[in-house]
Amino acid sequence: MWRGDESDAAGEQRADDDAVDKMTEFTSRYGLTEREREVFTLLMTRDDKGDVMAKEHGVSRRGFVSIASSIYGKTDTGSRVALLQKYMSE
Repeated sequence: MWRGDESDAAGEQRADDDAVDKMTEFTSRYGLTEREREVFTLLMTRDDKGDVMAKEHGVSRRGFVSIASSIYGKTDTGSRVALLQKYMSE
């Protein structure tokens, strides 16, 4: 392994840690439940449609939509795009 590779890996790990810290801070600020935090993470990190993510995580489509709606309500956003914009701006 080249010395530069070690430095790159350390930098990537710090960036990952910072992203996790930001998500934790955001979800705590808005009082999201553990399940809402899971769905929030999916909404922020995946491009898939809600029904695909719901199926992969053993939640009904209606349940997933309900959880997402609760997140939108708590964060005063009305959509996935608005949620992402709010998250990125804070």
